[in-house]
Amino acid sequence: MKKLNDRKEFEQALELFHKYEHKNSEIISDVAINQALKSFTNMEDFQGGSEIYQRYLCRIEKNCFTLASIIHFYMQSGDVNRAQEIFNKSKQKTMGIYGAMMKGLIKNDMLNETVHLFFQIPNPDEIVFVLFFHACARIGTEEALRLVKKVLSNLPNSYRENSNILTTAFDAFIKCGDLLFAEKLLPKIKKISMSYGNLMKAYNKNNQPEKTLDLYEQMKFDKIEPDVICYLLLVNACSNIGILSISQSIFEQIPKSFLDNSYIKNALVDMWGKSSCIDRAENIFQSLIQPDTIGYTSMINSYGLNGMGIQAIELFNQMPRELILEETYVCVLNACSHSGLIDQARSIFSNITNKTEKIYTAMVDCLSRSFLFDEAQKLIDHFEYYHSPSPTML
Repeated sequence: MKKLNDRKEFEQALELFHKYEHKNSEIISDVAINQALKSFTNMEDFQGGSEIYQRYLCRIEKNCFTLASIIHFYMQSGDVNRAQEIFNKSKQKTMGIYGAMMKGLIKNDMLNETVHLFFQIPNPDEIVFVLFFHACARIGTEEALRLVKKVLSNLPNSYRENSNILTTAFDAFIKCGDLLFAEKLLPKIKKISMSYGNLMKAYNKNNQPEKTLDLYEQMKFDKIEPDVICYLLLVNACSNIGILSISQSIFEQIPKSFLDNSYIKNALVDMWGKSSCIDRAENIFQSLIQPDTIGYTSMINSYGLNGMGIQAIELFNQMPRELILEETYVCVLNACSHSGLIDQARSIFSNITNKTEKIYTAMVDCLSRSFLFDEAQKLIDHFEYYHSPSPTML
């Protein structure tokens, strides 16, 4: 059964289980029951799994492995109360049982409960520490950060160099916003592309694109091959920097196999546009077989940033209406603003059904740049008649 489950042949595993169960249920081992529960869990057959539990209840609750499996089963089904009830009844809670409970709480977005349970566990093992840091990463608050630092500083000596634990702690520091502490852990964690990518993403989010490029150099020094996500984040960093020579250098290092990726292409449109290389932005955009919202919006924004308001409006008018979102309206209005196309901006604005605060702000900016302050003030007054005052319009 284990071999069948390992090969994801869950139905065949259960057929084998039922075959021997039909002959004589007494010869079914606890190991077989455990494998059956795993099969039902993976198949999301929660009725079948519940029937197994009821049939072998006494045996399941006496065996720590099957007990962990049934807790995992009910957590996967979303029946947290049932899993909690079984957990509370268990007299000898092993690390496997604690781990199943924590994993289930995380699965059901009960992150604070996961953290609370962690502090009740005597002598946590590697998996329990990993689950704790994972829960804190998901919470992402200052209090979660405080707990991460507390637990990490008190790690048993046997776990202080454990790469799995340190890697999840590293991720928790990033998600909780402490990039300096994450940087200190970087030399100690698993050297995988995903870890570098997580830190790159945080740098970009915190307006530190230069650090993203520095980290890329560190990846090359560490002989870590960046994945497509890392290259996407590098292109985004180049967009924020907006220096053509840097953009060109990174572009030349992207593997050709990644250049057909639609996410990379959309990001390149944005990068070339913000690097004042509109021809290359157009070439990338035209290579998109079926541009999506991001592709169209990036190209419209690129035209706007390069003083090509007419082209931005033309592309906006060609864009399928169902793809237009708030950011698209903002970009085309900004394009009108940079090119002084007030009448066109008024026309676009008047045809927008759902005018959000960002859209109003873009239109107010457009009017103000053309010294139409009275009209801009009327627009602000109209917005504030129905909404709270917006500091972005001042």
